[in-house]
Order: sequence, then C-alpha cells, then structure tokens
Amino acid sequence: MNCTGPRIVVAALLALAPVALAAQVRPAPSGIVGADSMLQMLSGAPGEKTTRAELEAALLEIQQVIESSGYSAALKGARQAEAALIRRRLAEGDIFPGDVILLQVSGDPRMNGVYGVTPKRTIMVPGAGELPVGGLLRSELEAHLTTEVAKFVRNPTVRAEPLLRLQVSGAVNKPGFFTVPSSMPIPDLLMQFAGGPAANADVGRSTVIRGGEVVLPGAAVDEAIREARSVDALNLLAGDELRVGTRPSSGTLGRVLAGVGSVASLVWIFSQVF
Repeated sequence: MNCTGPRIVVAALLALAPVALAAQVRPAPSGIVGADSMLQMLSGAPGEKTTRAELEAALLEIQQVIESSGYSAALKGARQAEAALIRRRLAEGDIFPGDVILLQVSGDPRMNGVYGVTPKRTIMVPGAGELPVGGLLRSELEAHLTTEVAKFVRNPTVRAEPLLRLQVSGAVNKPGFFTVPSSMPIPDLLMQFAGGPAANADVGRSTVIRGGEVVLPGAAVDEAIREARSVDALNLLAGDELRVGTRPSSGTLGRVLAGVGSVASLVWIFSQVF
C-alpha cells in the first residue's frame, strides 16, 4: 500500500498542530455549541448515519460471524454486543427525551435552533408547534422533519442533526462531557473535544459503558477508530461513556510518556486511521 499520502498529511498536521488545537470547537458552558457554530462545524462533515436497511444487514453479517468456527471468542463477543445495541435501535429508535436536535429550515428562520426532546418524544418548534420524533433512527430524522415542516413551509429545505451528550474518559488529554453531532467520526470526537488520546492510550482496552455496564468491548471501539466510523455507526446513545483504555506503565518511562502532548496524539490518531 502506498503510504506517501498519509505521511504527508501527518507531517502537515504536525506543523500546524498548535494552530489546530487553538482553533478547535468547544462546547458552550451549557454543554451545547450554538446553532450557528455547530452548523459551521458540520459544513464539511460526511453526515454518516446508518439506515434501517444497513442495520438489518449488519445483524445478518454478525450472525454469520457468531455461527462460524473461523473467528475468536473475543471477536464473537464483540459482535454479540454490537448485535444487542442494533436490535435495541431497530425496536426503539434513537431519539429519546433529553436528547437535542439541531434544526435549520430554509424559508422560515424562526424554526432555526437547537431543540430538546420532550418526555413525549417531541420537539417544540416556533411556527410549527409540537413535532413528533419518537421511534425514529437518526438517519430517518431529517426526512421525517422535512415532511412535518412542509405542512407549514412551502418546499422547505431542512437540515436536522441529532446531538448526543457523551462522556469521554480514561486515557485522553481532556476528559469530560461533550455534546457532539451524531455524524461526527470517533477520531474527530477524540481530537476536537477530548484533546486527543494520551500517550499511554491503548484502544484495545477501551469500552463503551451504558448505565454502569460495559456494552461494547475494546475490539469494537478499536475497529471504529481505525475505520473512522461515526458516533452513529458505533451505535452510541446520549449518556454513553467512551472510556479510552490505558496501557500499563510504571517508573520513569511512565512519567515520560505521561508528559507527551498533543503532537503525539495527532500521530496516534493518524496511525490508527491510515
């Protein structure tokens, strides 16, 4: 494989690292970036959200892995955990009370804003009233809201982005709670919000925790980072904790590694993606 391109990209990022880190987007004190700032951040995003058909196809592939004798127990365990998350998404949807939706509507600026999902799984939009969002996958939200808004605005163009409040903990430089777009790739989440993985990060030991229980083991998280999958593609829900694993270290070596900064994090991310 020709690695010249990735090496050039890494070299450029190393040169620009101080600028990039200074310019990264940060959540507002409320935990939510303003609507205008969020839309600007999303302007170059791939918008990856998994469809219902893709989730159903993924379940079939996972079942083949589980039934095969050619895969390790660890990999089968990771796939079984993914299957459980997918089944819940298909049954209940992705949008729950307390979630947040960024909405932009051409033709009626009153509707532009960031809206919290009510206990009835609706959002209250000026000029449109109470709009239902329950039972929908994130990939279905935009088309659904386009249909709803079209009852009040002629031929609207609607942009709807679900935002998830996630916790990033473990071996990262700036752990915390962040409200992020569901279409954001996991490497971008780690870099733009959590300050990048720490020098002693071991993604193979990472987990996703939901309600105090591990719902995804390190193999699934490692794969998601290497393939630059989105938050949505990792089947995350608001309130989930992404805990980046720590590589065991001790003595002088451990102290030296702990002092390595953001440049090392950039190299780490691109070594995983490329």
